[in-house]
Amino acid sequence: MFRISRENKDYLIKGTELICDKGEYENKFEVSDKSVKLQGHIIANQADNVAGTHIKSFGSCSVMGTCKMETDLKDEFLLWFETYPKVIICGSKALLEDSYCFCPYGGRITIS
Repeated sequence: MFRISRENKDYLIKGTELICDKGEYENKFEVSDKSVKLQGHIIANQADNVAGTHIKSFGSCSVMGTCKMETDLKDEFLLWFETYPKVIICGSKALLEDSYCFCPYGGRITIS
């Protein structure tokens, strides 16, 4: 995986591996195509937050039995925390390696 650094932290790009602390396995972050690219890579921003579209299933779930990202939660908007306010990409703050969001069922989704 190729990441681009800024202030000693890496930007998230399309294909970055995500993990949920309640899930079974990692999945690839599906970042929306943007007109802005850095070194040929699409940089993730806080608008890349739709369950089932940007954030896929993590397999089984220790809370719900099966991850609900692509079923019950499909098309729900998740809120990213620890975004990078100094860089705005297509109107939204950039995501960095320490950005995270929460599943409404209790899981914390981070970069693996």
